[in-house]
Amino acid sequence: MAQHGIRFAEGLQVVPLKYPYDTTVDTNSAHFKLENMQWLSFLVEFFTDSTVSTALYNIYVKSTTNVAGSTAAGDYSLPFWYRLSAAVGEDNWGDITAVTTAAAYVPLTGDSTGNAVLIDVDPAVIFAHDSDATHGYIDIDYTGGSATDSIIMGITGIFEPRYPQAEQKSSTSAAT
Repeated sequence: MAQHGIRFAEGLQVVPLKYPYDTTVDTNSAHFKLENMQWLSFLVEFFTDSTVSTALYNIYVKSTTNVAGSTAAGDYSLPFWYRLSAAVGEDNWGDITAVTTAAAYVPLTGDSTGNAVLIDVDPAVIFAHDSDATHGYIDIDYTGGSATDSIIMGITGIFEPRYPQAEQKSSTSAAT
């Protein structure tokens, strides 16, 4: 284990995939490479105003062959596992929930304000469903009660690379 003060700095890649943003529309995270990844985890944190209880946000994990960060009709919705946190300031997490079909997602409502979702994806599952996938991304589909229902959300990727090192190989779509 590294003795540099940040325990995971050389073993994991922590990548901000979407800065905290305020949205009322569908959105996607930055694309990340799947090559040489042993495990993929994501922390999705969100906040809504208490008046936005009618908003619905469906969180998908998708694979793609698009390198430039664009999406396509052939992008595949992957199975994964997730846990939903309790409210801010509490250390309780919900049960591990499997999203077992390729069309499934994590449904979040405006009532879940101030929570976080921890998502885990096994790369072997990705390639079992989408053998030519090169990249992935988090897809957020929004259905609001009104045009003013918004959510502030940020997405962080926590990746376990096959060959960890002090200067990690890039996991972003633009790097080689």
